[in-house]
Amino acid sequence: MSLILTQAGLAALVNAESTGTKVQATDMAVGDGGGSTPEHTSASLGLIHENWRGPLQSITVNPDGETEAGQQVVFEVHIPITTGGWYIRECAIYAEDVLLAIGSHPTMYKPDPEDPTKMEHLIKAPLTFGNAASVSLVVDPSVVLASQTHVAQRIAEHDADAAAHGDLRALVQAGGDHAQRIDNPHAVTAEQVGAAPTAHATDTDNPHGVTAAQLGLGALAALNTVGGAEIRDNAVGLAHLAHGEAGKILGYDGAGAPAALDALPLSKSYVSGSISITTAGTFSLSHGLGETPKLVSCHLLCAVAEHGYATGDIVPIGPHANDTGQGGPFGQSLRVTPSSIYGRFANSGGVINYLRHDTGDSIALTKTSWRLLVSAWA
Repeated sequence: MSLILTQAGLAALVNAESTGTKVQATDMAVGDGGGSTPEHTSASLGLIHENWRGPLQSITVNPDGETEAGQQVVFEVHIPITTGGWYIRECAIYAEDVLLAIGSHPTMYKPDPEDPTKMEHLIKAPLTFGNAASVSLVVDPSVVLASQTHVAQRIAEHDADAAAHGDLRALVQAGGDHAQRIDNPHAVTAEQVGAAPTAHATDTDNPHGVTAAQLGLGALAALNTVGGAEIRDNAVGLAHLAHGEAGKILGYDGAGAPAALDALPLSKSYVSGSISITTAGTFSLSHGLGETPKLVSCHLLCAVAEHGYATGDIVPIGPHANDTGQGGPFGQSLRVTPSSIYGRFANSGGVINYLRHDTGDSIALTKTSWRLLVSAWA
């Protein structure tokens, strides 16, 4: 996907360079092109059919995108999971009400928030400028949304910054071991802290981190027997039970080892965009799960109503060939790796064989009336 500068956008850049100011990019809009992918030009005045508009999340200069025509700038926007039910075929960049750039977008279905395949979507739209420094970003922090990936990236950058919170680092370094002392160096009395000592004395979450070994207890012996299985634990297991950890469960190997926190099964998920169904066609999806999926499922999305199914209906099917008789083969095959999902449709004319929802008869679905959705979990 790439954008082209509009006549209004070019005029805004010329004015910015002549006056020493910057073009303040604010929003990105997406539309469905009225049912087909449009061919926009620099004379375009707007999207054919706009479905959504939201504030830009970031503008970055692509260090590898410099050409003779200029520097490539990437505009990024996050379409939240709370909106959808339409296709994306076109997008545009605005500076308030001025249309800066416009272009086509690869056809993609953004599911309705009530659909089981609902998802957030991140659009990165590149545009080449002769002077990238003439463009800046205006963000309203009360409106703009951040994707999970964006937030994690910003936190990682902050943690890696040696200059972050320099004033606090200086205070800690200047204090030496003062923060670790437990001998009450300021001689604070119970009266000075009011009711705090009473609350502290009744605190049951082990505020000082005392272990069983420090108390001379060592590893705790078997405490009880339920259904023939011994219940064992020690200070490590008790600490896990007391505090827990988001996204993990308490594991136990049955041999008396310390209880440990294990990752939740199938806690990572992926949902593809809509995939066109073609005879003997292939597709490749990058799932980004970081490991081979443990579970994969396929659904059909009805794009044009037929055989008792309405537009927008989601129909579950197996992730494999569903019929090899009656003029088949039918269905699709999948192959999964730690990074991708590869698929191929059957080489028969009908490709997908299913039951009519209105009569229950077997029927080869019309390829152009349906789209395939692939989900995976790890």
